[in-house]
Amino acid sequence: MIEDIKDAINWVRTKAIEWYDFDVSNIAVMGSSAGGYLSLLIGTIDIRPKVIDSLYTACQHVGDREVTNGQWERFNYYLYCRQHGVWLKEVTGINNEHDYTKLIQYNPINNITVDFPPTLLLHGDQDTDVPYEQSVLMHKKLKEKGVATKLITIKGADHVFDQNFSDLQVQSAFENVIDFLRTHLVNEVSYEASIKRHCI
Repeated sequence: MIEDIKDAINWVRTKAIEWYDFDVSNIAVMGSSAGGYLSLLIGTIDIRPKVIDSLYTACQHVGDREVTNGQWERFNYYLYCRQHGVWLKEVTGINNEHDYTKLIQYNPINNITVDFPPTLLLHGDQDTDVPYEQSVLMHKKLKEKGVATKLITIKGADHVFDQNFSDLQVQSAFENVIDFLRTHLVNEVSYEASIKRHCI
C-alpha cells in the first residue's frame, strides 16, 4: 500500500503534469478510514504532500485491547482481526509481539516531525469502528510538534459520517475543509486566480 501511494504521488508529479495544468508543489492528500491512515503515513516519509486531510482514521495501530465493535456480517473477518490483535500480522506479516520496532515505522503518531504537513482531522465522536480518541491523540501530538492542525468533531456521528451529506454538521465540516485547504495549500490570491482560470 505504501509503495502504491508513493507511485501515485510520483506519477502526479512527473506524468500527470504533462496532461493537466496544476502546481505539483501544492498537493493535498485526502482519505477516509484506511485511506486516512495512508494519508497520515505519507506525511512521515520523504515525498510529503503540502497538506493532509484525514477522515476517521487510526493513527496508532499497535495495542493490547479490543478497539472496535460491529454487527455487519461482511466485516466479520475484519472485526476478528482487529479484536484479536492480528490485523497487523495479517496485513504486514510482522508479529507485533516480537517485531514491535518494525511496526513503529507504520505508526504515524510515532513518526511526527516538525516537517509533517499541516493536517486536518475529521472524526465522529461515536465511531464504532475507529475510536474517536485516535484523532484526539494525533491532534494533540501534532500540536506538541508545532504542526498546524485542526480537529473537527462530528457530534453523535459514527464511521463514514460523510455519507450523510445533508446533515448540516457534515456540510459545515466540509466548508472547514475548504477553508483549511485555502489557508495551507494555496494563498487566497492564487486560489481565486486558479478558479477563474479553470472556469474560463
